[in-house]
Amino acid sequence: LVHWQSRPLKRLARAARDLSLGADVEPVAEGGGSEVVEVGRAFNTMRERISRYLTERSQLFSAISHDLRTPLTRLRLESEMSITDEAARQAVANDIEQMDAVLGQFLDYARGNDEAAETTDLNQLVTHVIAAFNRTGRIVVVSHTALPSIPVRRKALGRALTNLLGNADKYGGGEIAVDTRLGE
Repeated sequence: LVHWQSRPLKRLARAARDLSLGADVEPVAEGGGSEVVEVGRAFNTMRERISRYLTERSQLFSAISHDLRTPLTRLRLESEMSITDEAARQAVANDIEQMDAVLGQFLDYARGNDEAAETTDLNQLVTHVIAAFNRTGRIVVVSHTALPSIPVRRKALGRALTNLLGNADKYGGGEIAVDTRLGE
């Protein structure tokens, strides 16, 4: 009797573990005592809802990405044809490329292809973000302690740093002081 009851529970536990790890799990057989059948039914319903949610999320992000990339392409073409100042044209092109990259990151996330951590030179990343953002010349590097190279999700961290600078620019008023140092 114990073996008859525990076998469906073991299958259910294995399916729940696999589902939590992102595997595509088949519905579990709804067998055993009435309580075990009820738990199996609830798991299958949950599995179906999660699957439907992930599919809908991926479709939504794909549609948003497509709908936003069309105007980005128009902006890219318009800026190349109508902006005569090379520095201004390059600045606009960089902004468009950044928006396109962010859209790509969201789409990758929706598909479950999230960016993997890779060893990154934080000094280089901070310098790149500051240079890309500092068109106004308001950013002042107050202190710069050499930072290590560590495994990070480079694009996500770059986006976070850009957001911090954007908020400082929008709400700070005045110069933006950047101080990098290792925490204690």
